[in-house]
Amino acid sequence: MKKQSIAIFFLAIFVACPCWAGNALLKKIDSIRLTDTEKAAALMEQVEISSLSEQERFFFEYLQAYFSTFSGDLAHTLNLYSDLLPNLAPGELKIRTLGSMLNIATSMSKWQQSFELGSILESELQGPYSLESKFNAYHNLAKAKLFAEQYSLAKYYVERMLDGVFDKASHRCIAYTTQNEFLDRIDEYPLDFESRANHAISECRAASQSFYEILNQHLLFRYYISNSQLNIADSLIVKIKHGIEQFGFVYADSAIRSAFAEYYLLKQDLPTAREQALKVIDADPNEQYAETLITAYTTLAEVAKREGNFEQAYQYLNKKTELRDSFHKQSVAKSLAIQQAKFNLAEKESELALMSERYKLAKAESELSVVQLRNNRLLLGLVCVLLAGLCLWSFRNRTVQQRLRVLATTDPLTGLYNRAHFTDIADGFLQSAKLNNQTVSLMLLDLDHFKRVNDDFGHKVGDWVLREVVRYLHELAPKSATLARMGGEEFAVLLRETCSDEAMKLAEVCRTAVETLETHMTGKKFNLSASFGVCDTNQTGYKLDTLLSAADLALHQSKKYGRNHVYQHAS
Repeated sequence: MKKQSIAIFFLAIFVACPCWAGNALLKKIDSIRLTDTEKAAALMEQVEISSLSEQERFFFEYLQAYFSTFSGDLAHTLNLYSDLLPNLAPGELKIRTLGSMLNIATSMSKWQQSFELGSILESELQGPYSLESKFNAYHNLAKAKLFAEQYSLAKYYVERMLDGVFDKASHRCIAYTTQNEFLDRIDEYPLDFESRANHAISECRAASQSFYEILNQHLLFRYYISNSQLNIADSLIVKIKHGIEQFGFVYADSAIRSAFAEYYLLKQDLPTAREQALKVIDADPNEQYAETLITAYTTLAEVAKREGNFEQAYQYLNKKTELRDSFHKQSVAKSLAIQQAKFNLAEKESELALMSERYKLAKAESELSVVQLRNNRLLLGLVCVLLAGLCLWSFRNRTVQQRLRVLATTDPLTGLYNRAHFTDIADGFLQSAKLNNQTVSLMLLDLDHFKRVNDDFGHKVGDWVLREVVRYLHELAPKSATLARMGGEEFAVLLRETCSDEAMKLAEVCRTAVETLETHMTGKKFNLSASFGVCDTNQTGYKLDTLLSAADLALHQSKKYGRNHVYQHAS
């Protein structure tokens, strides 16, 4: 299960930059809404709306929408922001409103609206906004992209937040926190994650950003659990419990209790683990927060199993499966929406690339004509003298071309086709298979936590692992299969006249082979595993981009739900 962050859902609430408002009472409400939410909400009742200017009234409506978030009716809150937005001229308040709308739409899985709002917010950033507004926009965009699992874009905006131009204490606190959330979300903790989290805690405490201080403590708590450092995790429990009580957000409380339940299960404290998991479920009767509920039901099933109550364990597992299927469908919808956006962008980029390639080809042909003319004149005058030299040049030219062709089409480490050549071969083959009505399957695999192998044992051992995995693939895959290294530790296997069920069986054999790979000959002992994604043309059609995207989506699901698994694309 992908780790859930207690800040993602409430990003629309925790906007750091203050917004101008001439009314003193509105200024006070805005300044304390994070530190004393109850008092700030009470002060809203004292605002004399009739005395407000137009801009102050717009800000008052923004605050109304902000406080409505606490009711839990996000659809109503989004409507309030939507009604307000058309009235706003470009400025600080518009940036904040767009950011709040973006993250509410994202948390509600309204992906189309989320992408549209993100695009509008990115366009607004081209205007002459203050550093504070730009930082706030980068923060909103980073968190929305992180929640949408667009990790490369999320990383881009995190890096913008870490730009030295944003030098306030609150900027550093929020930027470091968002970076830590990114690392936690992708489940790739660096070796110095503990020091990163503690540094962010210190920065947030100095900036009086208590929510982000608690969030970093929560991230550090999960880091300790993932590394089985339970005694160190003990020291954070009281701090986290005390800190989150001052905010009173259901989602935040559920996410933390879900982590506590896992912690107590690891400690073999089954009654407390059950108690924490049940509180997660009781706090969410409408089942709005699927990720925390799935974790809670997983814990309850394990507790029941260890206590010998297998009937109850079965019931919990059924509920977990029901929620996971629903969550999976939402993830698929999100991924398909993202893929559609990528396809649209890729189509435009392909058109531009084609025009560029045609220009380069015409230029090369022109240059070649000039060279050929010059060579012909030279040959006419020196044909007898240079005949032997011409033969030698022709031979060496063919040799160089062959060497260049090999370098251009294969991966030098593994000998497999590279991604570009694989794309050329696969495109042609899929068109042929379409004409002959043949089913083609694609299997993608990615070595789990391969970066740790390079970091812990060196790139020489990492290269040995890649070559051994390729050797297994050659031995296990049919002779007619086309193998390629897609980049890094990711490989592709294109299977002719093979349906996805048959490809799933091959993938499982390959997964077992990787898992049982003996590493002692490297002088190091470590475990290795791989995650697989499988699909076929019956599910996606014969367009390579779609086939790759579907297999990549299935591979992502394998990574997301535990790694070392084989997943088939659900059409």
